[in-house]
This record gives sequence, C-alpha cells and structure tokens, in this order.
Amino acid sequence: MRYINTLKPTIWLLGTDFLSANPKHAHHTLTLLSHHEKIQHAAFKFPKDKELYLTAHYLKRQALSIIYPTVTPKKWTFRINQYGKPFIKNPTHRNIQFNLSHSQKLTGIIICEKHTCGFDIEYTHKDINWLSLAQGYFHPKEYEQVKRHDKNMFFKIWTLKEAFIKFTGKGLSFPLNEFCIDTEKTPMELNFSTQDIDSNHRTVKLWHQELEGGYHIAGAAHNDSRLLWPPEIHWLPDYL
Repeated sequence: MRYINTLKPTIWLLGTDFLSANPKHAHHTLTLLSHHEKIQHAAFKFPKDKELYLTAHYLKRQALSIIYPTVTPKKWTFRINQYGKPFIKNPTHRNIQFNLSHSQKLTGIIICEKHTCGFDIEYTHKDINWLSLAQGYFHPKEYEQVKRHDKNMFFKIWTLKEAFIKFTGKGLSFPLNEFCIDTEKTPMELNFSTQDIDSNHRTVKLWHQELEGGYHIAGAAHNDSRLLWPPEIHWLPDYL
C-alpha cells in the first residue's frame, strides 16, 4: 500500500470512463451510496449527469478510505450546512475536510486534515463568451488580467474563484466580484472590496494547475503554519 501523508492536502481525480467501462462496477457503486445520495442520483434526468454524480461519490468514498482505511467506503456518513456544503459526520473523523467538483468527464476531490478547503474543476473546451463573462462577473482588476491574456487566464481565475467560494462554505451567496485574485503575483494574492469578511476567509492559500484534455483545477485551504502546500495530485485507479 502506498503511503499518503495526511499532513498534506491531497487531490484525487477520476474520469467517468472508469465506471462506464464496467457496468457491473457501476452497479456495485450504487450500493455504496447513502439513501439520500441514491435519491439525488435518481433525480438526474440525463445519463451524463447520473454518470458524473455516481463517479464523484464513488471517488469521494474510495479516496477517503484509502487515506483512512479504518472506515470502509460504505461506512462514511455526511451532513450538509445551510449552503449545501458537505461535511463528514463520522464521530472519529469530523476533523477531515473535503470538497468535491466535476466537469464534463472528470471528477475530483480535495481532502485536508483539520483545514477548511475548497476545490473546483472546469472544462475549457466550451463555446462561451469568456470575455463577456469576465466583464460581468469578475472583479474589474481580474477582468483587466483576462484582457491582457486569453481564455486560459479566464479559466484559471474562474476555477480559483470557485475554489475560494467553496472554501468559504457559503456558495454563490458570496458575490464573485467582491474579491480579486491576482494570479500574476507569487504567491497569488487575494484582496476584498469590502471589510465585512470573516477573518478566517482572509488567510487562504491558493493553487491552480492546468491538466491535459482541456481541464483546469484549483484548490483553496485555510492558511496557517501547519499547512503543507501545495496539495499532491493522485489518480484514484493507481490505488485500486
């Protein structure tokens, strides 16, 4: 078994083709889901959305059990806050933080011990007016960054902003244009348009990477002296 350093945040990735290539495996995965997760899975109308959901929650349970093998994939339990962000409910593992994301045919999760975190995946091969979206939703300084660069800069900022918002646990109730991420500085800087921000949200480490196949991924985690950053990337099939 390969050693996973629990003091360092990890990102786990899995493509939807992993389950779609083996229908029996996909059927078994359904048995791992909680009653609530099964209801959510059944509610999706389109096969693509069902596949993404099933893959993401299979990834969530398997990755957690690889790092913390005393809990089997089926035994993980979860709760959600008022904004829909999930947390671990198992009494002995409540200090573990995680965040899921998926886009197109890729799912991912960030797992941190004792540190609040957020994670996002975006697929870039979309026919969208990215400059108009940046103008409408980004902070003016971010819009200027995008204008100086290209579509890749748009998705870099977009994934970082989504990861930060998911880090806060407040969803889209946290306006995208009220904070600015300066990706041109090292380390990246996070600035706010208002002073009415939780102090815990001001101390954040950010990370971004572009993957093959047209994907951008980004992570955010609460920054303190114990945090080992950046996160490590793992592909789930390498551990099965």
